[in-house]
Amino acid sequence: MFLKAPHRITAYKNFMDCCLSPEPVITRWETWLEAALFYSENFSKFKELVSNIEDDAQSVQKVKSILSTTSIISDLTFIRSHLSELPNSITKLEKNYSTLNYKINVVEQVRDGLKTIENEKGQILYEKFKSVFDKNPGYNILKLYNNSINGNDVDLKEDPAIISCYKQCPITSVDVERVFSQLKHILSDRRHNFKEKNLEMYMIINFNQIL
Repeated sequence: MFLKAPHRITAYKNFMDCCLSPEPVITRWETWLEAALFYSENFSKFKELVSNIEDDAQSVQKVKSILSTTSIISDLTFIRSHLSELPNSITKLEKNYSTLNYKINVVEQVRDGLKTIENEKGQILYEKFKSVFDKNPGYNILKLYNNSINGNDVDLKEDPAIISCYKQCPITSVDVERVFSQLKHILSDRRHNFKEKNLEMYMIINFNQIL
């Protein structure tokens, strides 16, 4: 609605007296929630702004149609009431220099929060969350490693020296992509004479920067 429409942007800033609403990014789920939270705080004022815009553009008419539905208020209220902390949790999981224990605690807090939502929508969200993690056995393995790192008795076959390396293990695709980027640089085809000792030192230097 505001893309390439300077006159609407000017009207927005003059009427709303704030920055433009957060723009959702299709691959970053927290941005969608941040946008929903913004509209939950500024719904009435934004609706009034849109109703005052006299424009036959398809985007404007579509926004007016959405704002007139009865479900939008209940949907924004639900998100505000139960999911307001989720964007912050996603951001925490994307941080560098975080331990495995810290990240697992963040995930478990999200799980507990979804489990306490006592309605149909909450049940759907919790079942979806549970389904995703049930299909990912690696997460439960990391939880076992984390318990061992924290000094709890866990029956594991791996050597302690190997398990201890998981202390700052990445559990999100963001961290994994950073690791792949480093490995791609280290294992470049342009390297023709890389001794094992030098490779070990080079990897330690690079991955210390990540962690």
